[in-house]
Amino acid sequence: MNIFGEGLPKEIIDQINTRQKAYGSGYNGASRTPEEITYLNANTSWCKLISSVNIKDINSINSPTVKSLDLKDDTLAKKFMLFNGTSEYIDGLSKDRGGINLDKSLIGGTGAYGIGGTDFGIKPMMGIQSISITHENRGSLRRATVKAKAYNKAQFEIIDILYMRLGFSVLLEWGNSMYYKKDGTLETNPHDSLDNKFINGGFNYDEMLKAIHQQRLDTAGNYDAMFAKVSNFSWSFHKDGSYDITINLVSIGDIIESLKVNILEGNALFNVPKSSGLPTDPNSNKSNIENFLYLIKTQFNIPPQKKDEKNDQNLYMSVKDIDLEKIGNYVTEQKDIEQIQTKINSSSEPKY
Repeated sequence: MNIFGEGLPKEIIDQINTRQKAYGSGYNGASRTPEEITYLNANTSWCKLISSVNIKDINSINSPTVKSLDLKDDTLAKKFMLFNGTSEYIDGLSKDRGGINLDKSLIGGTGAYGIGGTDFGIKPMMGIQSISITHENRGSLRRATVKAKAYNKAQFEIIDILYMRLGFSVLLEWGNSMYYKKDGTLETNPHDSLDNKFINGGFNYDEMLKAIHQQRLDTAGNYDAMFAKVSNFSWSFHKDGSYDITINLVSIGDIIESLKVNILEGNALFNVPKSSGLPTDPNSNKSNIENFLYLIKTQFNIPPQKKDEKNDQNLYMSVKDIDLEKIGNYVTEQKDIEQIQTKINSSSEPKY
């Protein structure tokens, strides 16, 4: 959603024009090329959910099934990414499962059938059934609802450990299975996922958001993702032994991340020098306002007041009566003291 009057990126405009040409082909006696027919009939969507769970102590896991797999660090997250059902991260790529697991192991080998064992028959692998993404507050917030299916208790416990943990980070990705690239050629087997960057770590929040934004532009809008946190989840059990799982995600949206605001730089007017002998505090030397309040707090040790009218007025009077000359040594310019003192003296007492 565009609420600031800014134009769309050039990459998106070019993609719209390219799609219009593809959908408008075949009219007025012209014939569609095999490439255009493939694009118009075989294009579909994909989605992927990746966990950030990193197991340092396998004994801390309360699931006997997952504990028996003995997959430490990020191995469990790499082994069970929810993509094309369930895929495994190997050598920087998502490897799809196929066939039937014949060794009856809980981990399921590389088979699409048999994850969680075959004690109750051969069950398909767990996977995503649907996702829905909504934007709230004009794009300042993104929410996603992921609906998944597990076909036995072991599969459910794996999803529980990886994706049903409140506050844990996940990467939700989605896109088109084929699209026209910037040079006009048709990409039929894209690998646009940022799973390699996400699952191996070594990044901060801002870096991940920038990588997602750049990937959107590089794919001309045919890829998108949410670096989100798990906000809620629910599940239900069915008579056939399967589980319906709903996972709710929340993420800061694009608009709020793109806003530019002016901020106060630290060490500008009010500085807390090392020579002052004051204790080190994370609230010092952050901004002018925080430094000023920090100096008042450390020099006068104002006690906390109760929230009532009388105490609020007493607190106001005690702050008003402060002699700012006592903290003049920590202010770079005397004129700033005079301006602040003038404003305080000219202020009227609050009325209740």
